[in-house]
Amino acid sequence: MKKYIKKIIIMTIIIMILLSNVIFAMSSLKLYTGTLQLLRDATTLLMVIIPVLCGLCILIFQAMKGMSDAQEQGIWSKRTKTAIISTIVGFSASGIVNMIATYYGG
Repeated sequence: MKKYIKKIIIMTIIIMILLSNVIFAMSSLKLYTGTLQLLRDATTLLMVIIPVLCGLCILIFQAMKGMSDAQEQGIWSKRTKTAIISTIVGFSASGIVNMIATYYGG
């Protein structure tokens, strides 16, 4: 089994070396640059939309918490925490994708 793993790793490295010239040649294609620009624009839009929508969700959840009884307040508190965590995760993921797209775009 180890013999096959070594062969697979060596073949993968050889293929990556052979395809590296093809990848660098693709960077001048319009499809590549257009897709990269679309990705940058979409992530920028998400960085604006995510905090606004999650802020509205938090406001709604807090209003519902204020109108609920003692048993339901815990549920609305959990939903508020989930909205805050979702905002952080979504904003971070969008930023990471935007950073990677900028890196490959040059």
